[in-house]
Amino acid sequence: MDHVADTRKLDYEAILKALHDDIVVVDENGVIVQVTPGWEKNYGMTMEEAVGKTVYYMEEQKIFKPSVARIVFETGERLIIAHELKPGTFVLIVAVPLKDVEGKIKYVVSYAMDITDLQIIEEKYEKMKRDMIRYKEELNSYRRLFQTYEKQSQLQGVQHLHKIIDKMGKYDANVLITGESGVGKTTFARMIHAKSCRAEQSFIEISCGAIPENLLESELFGYEKGAFTGADQKGKIGLIEMAHKGTLFLDEVSDLPLKLQVKLLKVLQDKVIMRVGGKTEIAVDFRLITASNKDLQQLVSEEAFREDLFYRLNVVPLEIPPLRERAKDILYLINTFIEGFNDKYQEHKKLSTTAFNQLLSYSWPGNIRELENVIERLVITTEEELITEADLPPNILREKRELPLSSEAQTFDDMVEEFEKNVIQAAVKKYKTTVKVAEMLGMSQSTAARKMKKYMSGNENF
Repeated sequence: MDHVADTRKLDYEAILKALHDDIVVVDENGVIVQVTPGWEKNYGMTMEEAVGKTVYYMEEQKIFKPSVARIVFETGERLIIAHELKPGTFVLIVAVPLKDVEGKIKYVVSYAMDITDLQIIEEKYEKMKRDMIRYKEELNSYRRLFQTYEKQSQLQGVQHLHKIIDKMGKYDANVLITGESGVGKTTFARMIHAKSCRAEQSFIEISCGAIPENLLESELFGYEKGAFTGADQKGKIGLIEMAHKGTLFLDEVSDLPLKLQVKLLKVLQDKVIMRVGGKTEIAVDFRLITASNKDLQQLVSEEAFREDLFYRLNVVPLEIPPLRERAKDILYLINTFIEGFNDKYQEHKKLSTTAFNQLLSYSWPGNIRELENVIERLVITTEEELITEADLPPNILREKRELPLSSEAQTFDDMVEEFEKNVIQAAVKKYKTTVKVAEMLGMSQSTAARKMKKYMSGNENF
């Protein structure tokens, strides 16, 4: 029997020594009475040094942070906690009270298991979840961008611009986009970037007119730590640096102060920048696209814009015509926005013929942005499914404008027929069937079929 007992003791000790994790036994006075060899690895303290010390001393010395035994003595309950033992090392600690017949704690036995690998896996899992969210957002962004491009590609009034964009995709020349507010200059800038060799890199956008002049320089060029009062002590990278290898889009470039026009010209010439408060030049490589709703040549003549910078920017000019000069595009955009906002808000709104005609005849001084906002407002604020002329904003109702028709339409009947033909052809191109065309234009299916036959005969796609 003694031999068996000794064997069991030896086996027990061998098992404890084989454990890579550590076990600590604390008596009712909080004194450590036994530790296993894994202790030394985790705490950097020998077993002999640990035995005899109290858990309260260990807490004071920041060796236990906190002491699980102390918490068990206070609560009387089993405890499980995850804890960073030291930088990069994570353990799961289980502390169990051993009680006598009267329920008084005689010992607390704690077991610490290294879960660093599990922690790393969890961190990777969390990173993967964050990445998936980011990828989903990027995918949605690309989807919206693709839908925008698809919509733009259908606009007849800007087809010549699409051809230019497609042609210069392999080149890295500066582009100056001009046009009234709301015509879609930012959309075109993104299209240029997406079709360039820099498409996989950053597209950095800044509106020069939206940032106060005293802050614009530091936003563009960045600054070193302590460059000025209130500056971030770590310094800050500028937008030009952020656009390195990508595209920098300066909207409202006409609002760029003359002082910064000089600095921008130097950047374009030398391909280097210097941060505010800095002494070292930083090489930069980016494609520049600028946009303005003002006549830069007029500003040059007024000495409000540098002539040399203008010529640097105006390598490839893109002038986007206003919406009032693109009657067919108005028709297409109305239908596109109605469909899009119906999907977004789970509605089934459609325009009456009179409302549709009134929108077509409006001059749209705010261009595509105004048209989009008006359609969204009509979809979400009207009570009935059919949007009538009475639902239109007062400024649209007040304006009566002659529709832009071709010179071939001489008589009133000719003008009406040409307008009707344009409407039917555009609707058929988008909706294909008589049912959809009739529903969208607010007419009967038989009327839609008759007009489609009249205006689409000879069309091989019909």
